[in-house]
Amino acid sequence: MKSTPNGLTGSKGSFARSLMPLTTEKEAMNMRPGSNFWLEQNGKVVLSEWRIALLEAVERTGSINAAAAVLGVHFRVAWRKLKEMEEGLGVKLTKRVVGGKHGGGTELTPEGRDYVRRFHVFTAGLKEIRNKQFKKAFK
Repeated sequence: MKSTPNGLTGSKGSFARSLMPLTTEKEAMNMRPGSNFWLEQNGKVVLSEWRIALLEAVERTGSINAAAAVLGVHFRVAWRKLKEMEEGLGVKLTKRVVGGKHGGGTELTPEGRDYVRRFHVFTAGLKEIRNKQFKKAFK
């Protein structure tokens, strides 16, 4: 048997001809593709779908604590992720608001809103491509 570049073997080097159905049609109907998209800076994650959800929750709730509750994590986790993003990107993404009707809170900076917008532009359509490729491979 001849080895392919990925280490798999197939007769006469034809891996494609040796593909066998991996699942029954019923099993394939229950499978769903999953994926997560993120951006790294110097080998460290600075933006991801979850981190963008955190920024959006801060903007929506006006509070890191409330945003953490919405996402089901401790305040410390949310705060640490915000700091990691800010350090990795080199910009402030949130700012404290003092006083006001509800006694202050946290909101996104213009840069924070811009990164949320840009991440959505980056990921627009990627899940549709993933779904199309999944159907091509498994349906």
